[in-house]
This record gives sequence, C-alpha cells and structure tokens, in this order.
Amino acid sequence: MKFNFKKISAIASSVLLTGMTMGVAAAGSFPAPFKAAGTSGTAVVYGAGADAMDATQANSIASYLASQMPTTGAPSGDSVLLAKPSDALNIGDTWSGTFTGTIDEDELSTLLAEGTYIADDNDEFSYEQKIELGAPTLEHFRDSDYESAAGLNEKTPTVGFKLGSSTYVMNYTLDFTQDAESSIDSNARADDIEGSDIPLMGRSYYVSELLNGTAATEWGKLTLLDSAAVGEVSEGETVTVSGHQVSISYIDADEVVYMVDGERAPASGKLTAGSSYKLNNGDYIGVRDISKLEVSGETGNTAFSIGSGKLEITHGSEIELNDENVGGIKGYVYKTSGGTTTATKINKIVLEWKTDEEIYLSPELEMVMPGFEAVKFTMNELERSEEEKIIVAKDSDTSMELTAPIKDGTVSLNLLFSNASGEFTGLGKAVDDRLLTTSGSTLVFQEKNSTGDDYHSYFVASYNVTAEGESYLLRAKISEDSTNARNETDIEKNVDGTWTTVCKEKIAADTCDIGDVTLTINAVNYTSGGLESIDIAAGTNVVFNRLYTAGGMGIYLPIEGVDTATVPGAINVTNGTVAGYSAASWFLSFDYEDKDDNLGKGIFNLTIDDTSTGALQVSQVNHAGSGGGTGLEIDETSTYEAYMVVTQGEVAPRVLHYTNPDEDYAEVYYPTGTSETSAKVYLTETGSTGTAVNGGSMVFTDAEKASWQAKNVVLVGGSCINSATATALGVTSGTCGSAFTDATGVGAGQYLIKSVDGAFTSGKIALVVAGYEKDDTAAAASRLVTMPATVDTTAGKSYLGVVGATGTSTLTEM
Repeated sequence: MKFNFKKISAIASSVLLTGMTMGVAAAGSFPAPFKAAGTSGTAVVYGAGADAMDATQANSIASYLASQMPTTGAPSGDSVLLAKPSDALNIGDTWSGTFTGTIDEDELSTLLAEGTYIADDNDEFSYEQKIELGAPTLEHFRDSDYESAAGLNEKTPTVGFKLGSSTYVMNYTLDFTQDAESSIDSNARADDIEGSDIPLMGRSYYVSELLNGTAATEWGKLTLLDSAAVGEVSEGETVTVSGHQVSISYIDADEVVYMVDGERAPASGKLTAGSSYKLNNGDYIGVRDISKLEVSGETGNTAFSIGSGKLEITHGSEIELNDENVGGIKGYVYKTSGGTTTATKINKIVLEWKTDEEIYLSPELEMVMPGFEAVKFTMNELERSEEEKIIVAKDSDTSMELTAPIKDGTVSLNLLFSNASGEFTGLGKAVDDRLLTTSGSTLVFQEKNSTGDDYHSYFVASYNVTAEGESYLLRAKISEDSTNARNETDIEKNVDGTWTTVCKEKIAADTCDIGDVTLTINAVNYTSGGLESIDIAAGTNVVFNRLYTAGGMGIYLPIEGVDTATVPGAINVTNGTVAGYSAASWFLSFDYEDKDDNLGKGIFNLTIDDTSTGALQVSQVNHAGSGGGTGLEIDETSTYEAYMVVTQGEVAPRVLHYTNPDEDYAEVYYPTGTSETSAKVYLTETGSTGTAVNGGSMVFTDAEKASWQAKNVVLVGGSCINSATATALGVTSGTCGSAFTDATGVGAGQYLIKSVDGAFTSGKIALVVAGYEKDDTAAAASRLVTMPATVDTTAGKSYLGVVGATGTSTLTEM
C-alpha cells in the first residue's frame, strides 16, 4: 500500500496575484476578485455618518479578506530565500539556476546545523547537512487540477510552479565528515549504530536497525523510530510522556509489554529492543533499551520513545513510514568503501524528493516534503510594480491606433491606414492625416503638400540613452510672417489629447527644446496654397522612429523602407513581399528593459493584419494567434493572457489578446518604476508562517474616495448612509426607506448583495452589501464572510437576502 500524502495544502493567508488582472472584470465566488487584487487593490467602504455597527461590519469583512490575502516578507522560523542579492527569481528562471550552490548551516542554521553524532558505543563523529535544489521553473500556466486545489474558477491563469510527475525537487544529505564506524554482528547488523539517536531533517530518530548490504558502497536497510519524546519507566510505576501514561505489564531480560493509556502494547506477544508498536491513536511506542537481571526480586527498567512512527530506508527504494510507501521520496544509505563483513562505516544518508504526481507551488499553494514534512516551499505574491497600459486597436476598419502613456500623459496616434480590402497604403490615419517617421536624423514635415492639401499630422521625437527614454507626440504649425518677411513655425506637443505650443515662432537655424529632446529647424517653407513644410534635425540621442512609454517600454513606429528591410518597424507598402513588413501585414515591435531598467533588452511583436472582410486587427502575438504560443484563455472570454519572456523574463510584459469581437485587439501591460518582475520563494521549516496582513488598512469611509476609488471595493450599508453605495446603485445619496425599496426591491428585514462593474474605475468591481436597516446589513455581512461560496461576484450578479427571526438569512439570486 502506498502512503497517500496530501501533496498540496492551501494557505489561508495567501492569494494568487496574477490572472484576470487588467481589462477583464474578475468573476467567481467571494472573495474573488478581492482576493486576487491583494491588499493594495482592495477596499472596504462604509458611510462616514453611519451607525457604528456598519463600521464593525466593514472591519469584519476586512478581517476576513485579510485572512485570504497573500503573505508578505520572509516566513518566521528557519528559512532561506531562493535568490541571490543580484539575481531574483524571474519568470522563466529555475530554483537551482537562481540560487546556485547548496543550502547548508549558513542558510538554515537550525534545520541544517552541523553537529556531532554519538554512536551507541559512545564514539563521536562529526557531520554536516545540506540541501541541493532541483530546477522547477517559474512559469505562467493554467491547469484544472491546480484550480480545483486552489479553489479558483476554471481557466484562471497564474504565475507559479507546475511540477510534472518525476520532477526532481531536492536532495537532502546527512554527510558524516568523520565516517561513522560500526562493527557488524553475525546477523549483519551494525551493533555500534543501533541504539543511538541520529539527526535527520531537523529531527532526532532512534536507530532501531541498520542492516549491512551486499554492495560495496550500499547499506541494506535503516530502520528509525521517531524520538519526539523519550522516557524511562520501572516496574511498579507509571510515567507520563508526551501526554501518554506508560507503565510495564511484563518485563524480562529481553522482552517487555507496556500499558499505554490502558492499552496493551503490543496487543499480543512481546516487544524486544529496537521494535515498535502502533497505538490506537496512531502514535508509535518504540523500545530503546530493556534492563532486568534474572534475579528474584530484581526490578526491571526500560527506555522507550513515543512519536509519529517508524521510518524505514532501504537503499535506492521509496522510504516507508509506518509500513506504507511514501511516494516521491527515495532513500540512500552509503557505505565508505573498504569496509569488511565485520566492520564498516556510514558515509552519508541521502533523501531524494522527486514528484510521483503533478504538484504545484503558488501564493495559494505550498509544497510540503512528503513523509518527513520537515521542510516546505512557499511562495509570496508575485512582485510586480504598478502596470501601465498600452492599447493597440483599430480606430476604424481601415486604420490602426496606438494609445500609450508617455512622459507628459497619454497619447493616441494612428500607425497605419489601409484600403477597403485591408492592404496598407500609408502611415497614419488617412492620406490627409499622416504619421511621419524616419530612421535618419532629419525629417521633412509637410503640414500641407505641394498641392496645398493636408498631409502630415504628427511625428514622434524621442530622447534615448542607456537607461532613459522620453517621447513627445509633436506637430508643426507653419505660417508666414509678412511683416518680417520670413517663414516661421510653432512646435506643439500633444498632452492627453490636447495640443499645446512648446516652441513659438521658430525660424531656420533656431532650436526647440522639449524636455531632453532638442530639435534644430534647418528650413521653413511656406507657399500660400501650396507646400508648407519644415526640415528638422534631431539633437544628440534623439530619434524619430521610436516611442518610449513613461515606464520605459520602447515601441518601434512604422518606417517606410525597401522591400528587403526586416528591421523592427520597417514596412514597404508599395511593393513589399516579406510577411510582417509589407502591405499585407506588419509587425509592431516592442522593446522592453532588463532588471536594471536598461532600455531595449527584450523584443516581441504584435501582428497587424486584416480579417476576411478587410478590417484591420491585431491577429497575432509573437507570430501566433490566441495570445501567441504561450497565450492562455481567461475563463470563457476569448481573451488570452501571455507574459513576454522572449529573451529574458526579468521584466516580462503582459499581453491580453482580445479575440472577440471579430476584429482582434491587444493590450500590453508594462511594470513601471522598478520594472523587474520576480517571485519570492522560500525553503523553510514546516512550522514557519508568513507575515500577516493588516485588514484595517483596507477600511475607508465614503468621504475618503481618493483613497479607494481605483480599487475593487466592498460597500457596506445602503444608499441612505453610504454615498458610495448610492453611486454604485445609480441613485441619489440619501435615498432611504421606500425610495430605497423602489430602487432596489429590498424592503424591511431584507438585504442586497450586488456586484457592479466599473462604478468608480473601469474593470474594478464594487460589491454592494446593504440592508434595509443596520441589522439587515449586519446579516448581509455575516452571510458574505461565513458562506462566501454562495455569493457569485461576477459583474451584474444580484442577491436578495431575507433575515430570519434568529438572525439567520436565506439568499436568492435576483
């Protein structure tokens, strides 16, 4: 029979950070989506003028949510972070690739302490302990078994570790630096080792048996008894050890029978030194020593241990705990070469953890070592700075638009336009509304062409050095100064959709400074009814073919070039034939930072193409549909999530590819500030816990709107006393009594739980928890935290609760 350990355990105080995070309102039972948003993305709001009972309910909900939130910081107790000061664990990285070398006393001073082993003959031998890590990979995955284990909705992508069967997790080694020597008796037993206590995985075990093996470097079998509690008892007395009352029922020079809490141990027969017996409560009592002379009147004495059981390690086989195999853990007991049949040495004991089934590690699920349960792996929430959003979507069937945050605000610019059948014909929005780019250092901006028609509408100028980049969306307004007989131009920049003048009345040879961007006006041409243009030269480190977001993402703008050009941004709309660089399709390339915020260290692209009807769309991510080769569908939304780890995963931009409606579009989410994305994974003793989250930090009044409006919010109390609830329900603040009933259908002795999407911020849920009276609100809050699975927080869901006479309530979907 194989011992069936629970390989995955949910941590009540942790949460999955990633999955359905941006652009798609999360769905599922409470505490979703608040649990996924984490403390920083969640608020509980009550009315500033409400009765104190509403504040109590708000704190109750916040406390419940806090218990579901991610742990932060290092666990308590003996633990080690699987990272180096200069090398964090990024998406695509492995444990052993990030934390190189072995883990020993320097990292886990208690669990892996060095020490001295004392054999049964009192000889002493020094030992060391160490752990060598396997190479599980931090990855973006989706798995139905994981979702079930973590209590998540189906098709919820996450970032964590998915270990298939037979994946090497770690090796633990007890290494005798002075090999422990023993004589071998006629029964092939190591009599100097048997009867001693040996350390293993932070615990002490009594060596019941050590059999010599036939191989030159392998022992046969090592049998250990848990030495969690050790005691001695003499005939005629009763001792209490580890909560058990132990006495002697029978003893002679070689055998003993115990009475443990009134239970005969063993049930029949007798125990000898080194043997053990399983008690009714599952504990084991093991015989360490028996002492009684065969003399009339002599009082017998026995030493024993009581613990969780018996452990057997047969070299090269799965270990056995209490006579049942422990799947995934193999043991190895090595001899020192050169031993004989009468004397040999223990060199080391190795425990290998290799999965025997699929297991997972995430902020919601920890990995506990089977059998020993002495160590576990835990993961905090993914560490990722606030994300900026870049949108690539059609502006019309014949034009594709980029919306991105830059230094001064958010700008939108059209990249390419096409004919009715979907072939690109130019840069920008239309023939009279063009984007101007160049890979060179000068450009000629034509506000009007030679026939006097509108031509260029805007251009991008960007300053770029190793770790800095800033961009401006600009245009030139050209005029003639007849008084001074000269042509001049104003340079304007776009800030959040509004054009403002940054350089006024510039003439040839003048310079224009916008932030770190310097432009030189080489020439200004003005012909009434004809050409209006300026010739502009880029200053030092200034380019006209890339846009840098505020967070540091580089975006290659389209550049008209020759047919064979396949550099990022290149396109030939007249006679190009190369896919991704021609009138048929174009690759919009993104270049992201490394962990040190150096620009341009990783590249990926979106394919802009047309549908079967000729309408433009984002058809592919990195040359594949449905979010690219690593895209994972979120729920049943036809929206695919993917992390870009093309050349390195230190930053990992996140892409949402929307494939419904017919014209697909994409959103790129890029971490701002310190752009590195990483996971904190700890190897720790099993008793360790993470740092608790303070639920009080989530509680606000409706008057503190600036602090909570951008978050997922739980709104406690009705519209009569909570203005935020009134906003979410679309009624006037102060709507009470019958007016509240008319608006909601909720009357006396009833309450409402309703999920509203985008009441304060697009993509964020506002969950109304409101009763007709304060006692009804209390019943609603109680229902929410005591029976969360009964409340689906999908946007648009509403429930009517009816309060019973004893404070209980029933809930019906409206």
